[in-house]
Amino acid sequence: MFNKWNPQNLKRNVLKSSLRRKIQKAIVEQYPALESLITTLMPKKKQLEVGKAENHLQFYIIESTILFFRWRQGPFYPTLKLLHQIPSLLPVYYVDEGAVKPLMGGAQIMMKGLTKLPNELPEENIPAETVVAITCIGRKNAFTIGLTVHSTEDIKKINNGSGIKNIHSINDGLWKFEIH
Repeated sequence: MFNKWNPQNLKRNVLKSSLRRKIQKAIVEQYPALESLITTLMPKKKQLEVGKAENHLQFYIIESTILFFRWRQGPFYPTLKLLHQIPSLLPVYYVDEGAVKPLMGGAQIMMKGLTKLPNELPEENIPAETVVAITCIGRKNAFTIGLTVHSTEDIKKINNGSGIKNIHSINDGLWKFEIH
């Protein structure tokens, strides 16, 4: 998604406190695990900015650090840098070592790659349209964030085609982007 992304003309605005509270509430609704951490991530004394880029892409920024991004009114996606700080934030899917390079290049996560290791699929049924982390077996941190195309149960049944849409990976444009 961000492999060829060039953040030219990122327009940043400080959010008013009412909109800030609304954003924080929406993030906690999507990620209940952040309820006790949201004021630590977004302290009142620090300005929360929204950066707007092309294609209705929005970034939520504290002190030049992008914490979340989203398109239009879609789901909030944590950045991988935030996910590395809070690894339990997202459900995790596992892939083998052979999938790492193509996925970091922007490839989609195919169902066959997920079911190849059936014991590594999440135990609970993760619904379609859920933001998830992709990790390589034997590694600690996620290297990709994706959006499920199908539920875990459907991935097991169908086992053909794309299972998770690749959104953000280590070494893509968002990973490398620094705000000054």
